[in-house]
Amino acid sequence: MVGSRLALLFITASCVSCKSSNRTSSKPESIATSQSLSPEATTHAKGDTVRFDDYMAKVDLPSLANAMSAWTWLEKLTDLRAVGLTLTCDVFLIDRTNAVYFLDTNFGVVEKLATGNDDFRARLQDEAFTRSLVRMNLVQGLRAKGVDAKPGQCFSVKIPPLLGGSLREDLEQPTDFVVVLRSLASWNLRARDYLVGQEFQLEAGDDPEIRTAFPGKLRKFPRDRESFAISP
Repeated sequence: MVGSRLALLFITASCVSCKSSNRTSSKPESIATSQSLSPEATTHAKGDTVRFDDYMAKVDLPSLANAMSAWTWLEKLTDLRAVGLTLTCDVFLIDRTNAVYFLDTNFGVVEKLATGNDDFRARLQDEAFTRSLVRMNLVQGLRAKGVDAKPGQCFSVKIPPLLGGSLREDLEQPTDFVVVLRSLASWNLRARDYLVGQEFQLEAGDDPEIRTAFPGKLRKFPRDRESFAISP
C-alpha cells in the first residue's frame, strides 16, 4: 500500500503553534501502531494551515525498508525500523520502545528525536524545529514554482551537501527515492572516515556531473543545520 498515511505510523501529528482544524478527520486505511494519530491533523506555520504529512513522501514501507538496506553499514541504525520518508529524502525511524529517530541522509547523521509518540507531538509545536526537520521552506518554494513529487519520489540534487552541493529550489528535482537513498548511502560510506574539510579521491564510476564539478578530489562539508537530538 502506498501513501504517507501508512508510512507515518505515529509520526502524523499536529504541530507548530497548532489550533484544531475545522475539517472532518477521516481514519487512515491502515496504521501499524498502538497509538494511532489522525492523518488530518493540521499545523499552523506563519499563517498557513498545512498538514505535517504534506511534507512526507508517498512510499510503501517494504520499498523503504529495501532502500534502507544500503545503510546497514551505519551502526546507529541497528535495531531501528524506517517508518516514514520526508519529501527531501530524510528518514524517520522507531526502535522497539517506539522512540522516534531521524536519519539526515545528506550527512549520515542519526539522532533520537523523542522518547515516544506524545513527546514527538510536543516537539512539533516548535515551528523552527518542524520547518528545519522537514525542510518546509524548500518544499513550499518548489511547490510555488509548480514542482512536486509523485508517489515514490523525493526531491534531490545532483551534488549532495556532504560534498558542498546546495539544496536550492533551482537545483532540486523529483527523483526515485530508492535511487536517492542508495546514492546518499554510498557517498556517506565513502566519507565516513574523513573529518570535515578533509579531501578524498574521486573514483572512475562517480557521477559525471560530480566529476566535472570537482576535478581531482572531493572535500567533506559540515552539516547544514543544527542538531535535532534530545539529551540521552
